[in-house]
Order: sequence, then structure tokens, then C-alpha cells
Amino acid sequence: MAEEANGCELAFSIDLELDVHHGGLSKHRQLGRVTNLLINLFSSHGLTATWSVADPAVSAATDGILNSSPKNEIAILADDNWAGALVPRSRFSRELARRVESARQHGLSISTLTLRAMPKVEHLDVLAGHRLTLLRPAIPPVLPKRSAQALISIRYGLWQCHATCAFPAGRRWWGANGLKKCRSAIERGSQDNQLIHIAIDAGALIETGSSGERHLAQLLSEVANRCENQSLQVMTLNELAQLKIQSHQSNPAHSILRPAAA
Repeated sequence: MAEEANGCELAFSIDLELDVHHGGLSKHRQLGRVTNLLINLFSSHGLTATWSVADPAVSAATDGILNSSPKNEIAILADDNWAGALVPRSRFSRELARRVESARQHGLSISTLTLRAMPKVEHLDVLAGHRLTLLRPAIPPVLPKRSAQALISIRYGLWQCHATCAFPAGRRWWGANGLKKCRSAIERGSQDNQLIHIAIDAGALIETGSSGERHLAQLLSEVANRCENQSLQVMTLNELAQLKIQSHQSNPAHSILRPAAA
């Protein structure tokens, strides 16, 4: 059960899949190396994250994530092939059910669906029917300088968490630009006491090379230092949702979160 956080709340979500149009054996090998790098970096700094894969029960990354410390969250990463706007409801429901049920049969707790290159998912009631509680929309190409509330209540008891910052960021100087923007997001969130949600795209991180990896390691070191002085608390997306659900239920009339319009 999530507990009230000390300091500002920060969440990392990490997409561990390649773009369907940019695969190939070489890219998959690079993704495996970057995945191991990310797991080791987060574990060494004692940071938790929500790790998104297409099919948790069969993903090569699942065991490494679960065997690292501290405790992480595994989420399902959906794409246009089975969750897009043109996909029939029946197919979406079937594909989601297969992934959720298979993961739970393997002892995995699945509460979060993340989207890749998709603005939204149409059938929110299907998510609720599988006891999912949180939806993370796709990371937009350009994030607003100052976004609205990151975590909002939507329909069917679901919550939605937008990214406030992305790593890598931009098309040039991805590593340095991502580090700069994430630092700014952390400063703003700390000053305004707002949730910070940093979304990391492992596939894009491959393209930044050693420079991007070095800047990410620097960012995680800075976050870990802030956690030590209790100015930040890093949580998974599901932990954040549970924290807000408890707050929302205990004080609905004065919640700091405003539900989205139905």
C-alpha cells in the first residue's frame, strides 16, 4: 500500500520496445544492452520505475526488472497494431485480456497500461474490466513547457498520468537537451509541489549513444541525491495512483486533483 510521500513525488516510466518500423536484429541487440544498462542504473541508485513491455509474461526484460531492487512495476505497452483507433473493440479486448491474464498467471501484478505513438485508447471500460487503474498516454513529440496537472481522474475509476518531461528530448543534442529539460521539470515540480513524471524511451536512447547514456546516468545520480535529502520521493505510477486514490476517497470535496470532463 502506498504511503504519504515525503517531499515532491517523482515517477519514471520506461518504454522497452522498439518502433515497429525500426526493428531488425541489430536494433534488438542494442535494445537488450540498453535495457540491461537501465536496470543496472536504476538498481545502483536505489530508484524504482514503471517498466513497459509489450507482453510481460514473455518479455526477456521481465526477470531482470523483477530481480533488481528496489521493487519495480511492470506495465503493458500498447501500440496501434492492437489498441489503435481503427482496431475493433473485440480484438482490443481479446489482446488486452491475453496479456493481462497471462502476466497474472505468472505472478505479475498488472495495473497500468501505457501507450506508444497513440493519442488515446477508445475503450476505457475494457481497462477497468481487467482491474487496471492507470493509463499513461503516449509521449508526445514536443511536451509543453508547463503542463497541466500530470495525474488526473478520468472515467470508470481510471487515472491518467501524462509525462511532464521526456528523455531523450528533441532531435539535436538529445542527451544534453533531455538532461536540461528534466532538471527544469524537477525544479518546477519541487517549487510548485507538483508531481514530476519523466518518461524514458529506451529505443530513442539507443540513438543518443554513449553521450545520452552518460547524461541519463547523471540525471539519475542527481535524483538519488535529492531522495537522500528527502526533497524527492520516487514511486511507480501505480503507487502514485494508489496514493491519489486514497487521498481522493478520504477527502473528495477538497481534492487537489480535478477530474477530467466525462
